[in-house]
Amino acid sequence: GAMTLYAKTVVCLVKLSLELSQDSANIEQILATTITNAMANAIDSAGLNGVDAGPSGVINLAGRNSVTGIGAPTSWDFAIDGMYELMADNVPAERIGAMVAHPALWKKMAKLKTGITNDKTTLVMPDEVAKLPKLWTTAAPLESGTTATAVIADWRDLLFGVRQDINVRVLQETFLGSNLQIAVLAYARVDFGATRRDSFCTLEGITV
Repeated sequence: GAMTLYAKTVVCLVKLSLELSQDSANIEQILATTITNAMANAIDSAGLNGVDAGPSGVINLAGRNSVTGIGAPTSWDFAIDGMYELMADNVPAERIGAMVAHPALWKKMAKLKTGITNDKTTLVMPDEVAKLPKLWTTAAPLESGTTATAVIADWRDLLFGVRQDINVRVLQETFLGSNLQIAVLAYARVDFGATRRDSFCTLEGITV
């Protein structure tokens, strides 16, 4: 069936003095690049976590699969459990895409050892988990700096609608007359929509 997306606007405005603009030859380009990266991170966060009066976010999808109360992991079993939840809802294993999580989870998992007494060998991932792409982003949830939530999914079932791509403009005159400032304005209009909620699984309560 059809799905209707409603474009939401994300916007950023940074003001700078005329003196800074004139004395730093590339400051406007530096700001444009920095703002664009920040906007992209904000859009990622909206798609993952949701925003008020906007997308609900994958983390909050009603009817999604979930593995909860994971705690401090000693193995990659939580990822295997999540993959099972998806496959139990008829998501083919080969269509389970990237695990998205905060870099704090990468740090935690990269330090895991085999658990054998006096053995400092790094824990090897199961083949199924090793094949799973892993995307680490600060846009993913990290509560109180200690509790992460990861998501695995058939990401082809998440629509990302773009009404207006990120647009960056330098406003030369708007603030010049009153306080000798110029500004860099960036904005975009986007929305997200899940076509099949069973295609998403959150891995919750991971102590990192």
